[in-house]
Amino acid sequence: MTNVAKIAAPITQASAISDVSIPAVFYANTPVVTSGMLSVFYGTDVANIKKNYSRNSSRFIEGKHYFLIQGDELKDFKNSVTESHQVDKRTPKLTLWTERGAARHAKMLETDQAWEVFEQLEDCYFSAKEEVAEQQKKPKQRKSSSDERTPLRQYVEKMIANKSGMKYPAIWKLVHDRFDVQHINQLSSSESLEAVEFLKSIEGEFLGKQEALPKLDTPQFNDTELMRFVNLFLWMQRARDLSYKIYPSLRDMESRLAGDFWDLSRDTTYVISMCYQALARETAHIKPGSVPGFRIEEMMRRLHS
Repeated sequence: MTNVAKIAAPITQASAISDVSIPAVFYANTPVVTSGMLSVFYGTDVANIKKNYSRNSSRFIEGKHYFLIQGDELKDFKNSVTESHQVDKRTPKLTLWTERGAARHAKMLETDQAWEVFEQLEDCYFSAKEEVAEQQKKPKQRKSSSDERTPLRQYVEKMIANKSGMKYPAIWKLVHDRFDVQHINQLSSSESLEAVEFLKSIEGEFLGKQEALPKLDTPQFNDTELMRFVNLFLWMQRARDLSYKIYPSLRDMESRLAGDFWDLSRDTTYVISMCYQALARETAHIKPGSVPGFRIEEMMRRLHS
């Protein structure tokens, strides 16, 4: 899985539609169907499903009526449903229809079979959302030994020693998000090694290539202005942290803002790290009580926490 565009990993289970056991597909904790599955259920063909969507695209909202996946996310999804042959390996992108999307298609087809099957989908297929959501809440079991995770811990220590600008919580959060775990002891042996390579790519792309910022002979800002920057930085950190906490709820509500909060919570890590380095250097001389109107000691503690 990747952390760049990931909403949730797909899950499959069986549901009975028209007395036939159908492999159900879940995405973002939501039961979904492919265009191919809809065509079989509704007694039509994929071309007709696509044509109806094309003619009525303004009536479909991404995240509400369908999900569109592509790139690495699609690659992971294809691998997860290979056994049921529901996805063409050659397709560059895939539309997954939600319950509301399936209802729209049934309405556009206007056939008795479409509505009869949709009612079965409502009762036996789309109603399984809560059950799967509960299954996903269960924490992953321990998959690797302490020795197998040692290289990962050692590399994190190396990143800290190299003064990469990132701190332990931020580094571990990246690993947790990348592999969808709550603790590194839930990583498999192979995932532990992948995590090391993942951190190497981050350090090489963003941190390892950075040179130390030069110390200016003539200060560009006075102490009051610097403390205002510190205050802005602390609010920026808070916005990033709140976005990280809010994103799962927006995703579950299928909000169109979910993607923006995902980006804000993850893509700002590098910028915040670089801002911290500059502020820590430029404010090192400021003493508590030296700048009226600011609780310097408290702000500095938060800056360096």
